[in-house]
Amino acid sequence: MMYEGFANVYDHMMNHIPYETWFENLLQYLHEKGVLNGRICELGCGTGIYNRAGMYQEIEKIEKRISVTSGGMDVGLMFIDLDNFKHYNDTYGHDVGDLILKEMAFVFKEVAKDRGFVSRYGGDEFIIVIESCARYELENIAKDIYARIAEADGF
Repeated sequence: MMYEGFANVYDHMMNHIPYETWFENLLQYLHEKGVLNGRICELGCGTGIYNRAGMYQEIEKIEKRISVTSGGMDVGLMFIDLDNFKHYNDTYGHDVGDLILKEMAFVFKEVAKDRGFVSRYGGDEFIIVIESCARYELENIAKDIYARIAEADGF
């Protein structure tokens, strides 16, 4: 199940609400819940990517950069849920599940490169945030992810 705050953001994105509106809503929600106050940035489970606390810190940094940019800034957000992960985890064990998570984190980091960051939101859910990103760039990143998974014959 999608986290309540991100479900709201997802709904905004799917309804083509302007970036400023949904991003402000996300940040306001995070501030209200106290998740942006004093959290330590951490990397999760050997994947080398941010966990939720690290993601919130990075979002706050983006918010600060946007506030000092006169023309604003485009930011793209991808919410990724791995299909059938529970099946692999339950069938082959948690060690295999951890390897899958690490491999997917590697793929996500490769496609994000220096343009943004990747975080593990929880379980088999990941978020990629790309700065200065148009919608077509996000679509190309998604295609790149699918191509890399197909090249590896799935996970």
